[in-house]
Amino acid sequence: MTIRNRNARRACLLVAAGVLVLTGCGEVHPGTAASVGADTIGHDEVDALASTLCAVGSAGAAAQGQPAPETATKVNREAALGLLLENSLSSQFGEQEGVEPDPGEVSQALAASEANVGLLPEGEQEDLRAAIQDFEEGRSILISVGRESLEESGRSEVSDEQALAEGQRLRAQFVRRLDIDVDPRYGSYERGALQPGSQSLSVPASEEAVAGARAEPGPSFVSALPASQKCS
Repeated sequence: MTIRNRNARRACLLVAAGVLVLTGCGEVHPGTAASVGADTIGHDEVDALASTLCAVGSAGAAAQGQPAPETATKVNREAALGLLLENSLSSQFGEQEGVEPDPGEVSQALAASEANVGLLPEGEQEDLRAAIQDFEEGRSILISVGRESLEESGRSEVSDEQALAEGQRLRAQFVRRLDIDVDPRYGSYERGALQPGSQSLSVPASEEAVAGARAEPGPSFVSALPASQKCS
């Protein structure tokens, strides 16, 4: 099942494009940006969320009277996949621990973000709400698991920040047991996070290609890109 279809929640080495992908000795299937344990994340999901992130950047700039920032779409795609990976990992971790998000906490977070959601074009608002909800559900799970762990160890008056840090530590242990395959064009999942890739199946050779392969390409590189490869 895909992350979006779930929506109620979400060592062998493959060398390609000069990056290392931690896998379960498998490969991502066509149309799949990443497989995360029992979940898959499709390219269409990544593109949809990347489009929403692009709209967020433009709306935020407009609200401050600033021109929309020019950003390479690869940056938004990598950010989108990173967020989808985080949401999936937290959801699966919660399932293993038997912990569900606190509806009150999630609703409160959604309400607090509504002013920012309202800055987007109407067609993008629901996608942003869904992304925020998935993120806040994952955060709620981590806080709940982390707080329980710290309280069982004798800690009292545990803050949300302390609980979140403990939840992330425990989730990292869970993640090490999962098979995570990432399309090398997006990068690789290493050290508990998505490490940006080249967005190309070939190793960059020219100076311009190397500039584009950076996690945050410089403004001169972005300006030279065709409109289809820019978020602005």
